[in-house]
Amino acid sequence: MADYGDVQRGLAPYAISATLVVVISVAVLAGALAAGGLLEPHQAADATPSAPSTRAPIDLSRNGRIAYWRTDGTGSTLWVANIDGSQRRSLTTIDLLSRVSATRWSPDGNAVAYLDRAQGAVVVRLDGSQSDLPLPAAIAQTGARLIDLEWSTDSRSLASTLRTADVFGGGTDVYTAAANDGKWQKVTAATRGFLSQWISADDLLIHTQEGLIAVVRSDGTGLRPLTGLSATSPFLAEDGRLYFLAGQIAPTVRDQSVPVMNAAQARIWSMTLDGGDVRQETARQYDDIRLAGRWPDGQFLVHQSASTALAFLPTGPASSVTISGPIDRVAFSPDRRTAIGVNAGRIFRYDVTQPDAPVVLLSDVAQPDAWYPRNVTIAPTPTTPFVAGPTARLTFTMHGIIWATDASGGVHLVRRLQTDSQSLRRLGGVAVPQWSPRGDRIVYFDVLANSFQGAIFVTDPAGTAVRVSDQQDAAGPFPSWSPDGNVAYTQLLGTRDSSGFGAESEVRIVTPTNGRVAAYRGREIAFGGGRTFLISNGSPGPQTRAGHTIVERLPSTDVRTVATGVDLSPANRPGLLDGLLLQLSALGASADGAYLSVRINPASGGFGFFFAVARTSDGRSTFFTDGLSIADARWSPIGHLVGFTVGGVPRVVDAETGAVVAAAPDGRFAGWSPDGKWFYVARDIGLYAIALAGGDRVRISAFGVPVSTTP
Repeated sequence: MADYGDVQRGLAPYAISATLVVVISVAVLAGALAAGGLLEPHQAADATPSAPSTRAPIDLSRNGRIAYWRTDGTGSTLWVANIDGSQRRSLTTIDLLSRVSATRWSPDGNAVAYLDRAQGAVVVRLDGSQSDLPLPAAIAQTGARLIDLEWSTDSRSLASTLRTADVFGGGTDVYTAAANDGKWQKVTAATRGFLSQWISADDLLIHTQEGLIAVVRSDGTGLRPLTGLSATSPFLAEDGRLYFLAGQIAPTVRDQSVPVMNAAQARIWSMTLDGGDVRQETARQYDDIRLAGRWPDGQFLVHQSASTALAFLPTGPASSVTISGPIDRVAFSPDRRTAIGVNAGRIFRYDVTQPDAPVVLLSDVAQPDAWYPRNVTIAPTPTTPFVAGPTARLTFTMHGIIWATDASGGVHLVRRLQTDSQSLRRLGGVAVPQWSPRGDRIVYFDVLANSFQGAIFVTDPAGTAVRVSDQQDAAGPFPSWSPDGNVAYTQLLGTRDSSGFGAESEVRIVTPTNGRVAAYRGREIAFGGGRTFLISNGSPGPQTRAGHTIVERLPSTDVRTVATGVDLSPANRPGLLDGLLLQLSALGASADGAYLSVRINPASGGFGFFFAVARTSDGRSTFFTDGLSIADARWSPIGHLVGFTVGGVPRVVDAETGAVVAAAPDGRFAGWSPDGKWFYVARDIGLYAIALAGGDRVRISAFGVPVSTTP
């Protein structure tokens, strides 16, 4: 499979519209301040004449402009002027200022747009003409509201986040509309999204409640995730790199009027837009913040809690410090020595070396905005020598969505999960979707919407899914494919405890279209070497079931006992498990059927979990360790190598000897290549493949998550 950066590099460069890139004439501004300029008090001569329907375009400076609203006895007027206050003109007048929010200049400087009652947008051009962009009546009548507004880089389109109103607290979607026709269309049909910014005439940067940051086309197609990290509040900076917070994303919006998700225990990261050159920018973790930009000296700007005021993110033990003003947004001159900041009622000028000493340029205004020419060049990914990795297609869950790669390595959305983000994180790597033996279908487990239970589904790569199970507990175990391409899963029966051990269970085999094939009394199933292994239901106790055994189901329908829990005691610690009430789970089998892996849980006493690898010939363990340190156990598709994460380090072990045959210095064991010659390691900065034969690890994807592979 090709290096992900090479595959995606054709998507760049974009024509960028960055939030914090601006141009301002310092000399003109200084002259205006010396002469009074914008500091002059508001006079009656500033009356609010109604703007004519058409007129010659206002001739304003190409170096910098402002727009703002003021109210007098006849209504509220939108004014525009040069940055020094000259050439002041009115554009339009409305009856109530409370209707207005999110005033924004177009990138070409020829129009100003604003939200009207949060039920649509209005575009007012410098010649006085305007276009109304109302929400469709069916949406407006539900109480949904637009909560932000951004122009495309070519000034032809607008985008906004729509917050819906419902009994569950509302959701969000990104909508776009052409600036001249008023027809809004949903962009984020596949995920609950928030607008970050336009990055070209046709592409938007978005983030979601599930921790996804992505690029999507303005017509809703081509959703492209940017990282496997759980992330939020991304922005493109003046250096052309993408910056974002990665950590724990809040389960709900911090404030209903704020169109971003806060993060906790979060660090700042950066990368190029094609997923390359990933860097961790801060070592310290921060709580309850949203990332907003960077000051010229490199300090990061954030919003704290539900506040919209900008604050500096501290690098030491101090708390964030709000910039004097305070201000909600800021724009910088091309030499980045001066800045203009705005809040709901004032416009400020800053010497960036003295952010605590702003000069008030204009007060007694409402919903102001500043315009400057914008120019940002996207940062390229550094060129690295190409190193071939394994050839495979991948499937994985990430940010509430099932994804798959095609033959060229490009990733595409398969299907949105019903699983909420917290449940998905709780399920973790064991719920990785699995390719069928033929590589034409994917089986996955999903927690049903508004439910504590889930179900098994089978989908094709196009996203057409069939449910193949009854509702079942999310406690697992999770589904797998039988060698002949049918689906095997466990259905818990009757009453149960929180872990599912209290219930008897039945292993069911169904076709990918939900046709019943077979059913066995048992707790779990595993296949290897043409053999079928089961964990029995065990014996009922006062509160739970225990005493499970591992059995092999023979072709004659008879069963053979492979091992009891006590049999799995390690040879160097005989009798370790004697006398304990044992529960077995997480059954796995080697590809040659010669070895099994299992988790051992003493149902009582002060013992923790254990993890064992045992021979199927006599049930004796060849590898035994503390189960709390083991995660992500996956058998190779050939032979009897098993990979797992132990103590936070990926390792591959030979089941016959228990010896470590390969390892990585860090990361998480993430799966095997289809031919078993490579294993995958998930890191914060991407997915890597490591050859068992040795050599350097190869970065094959920007998404460091567990995967299932197919040729």
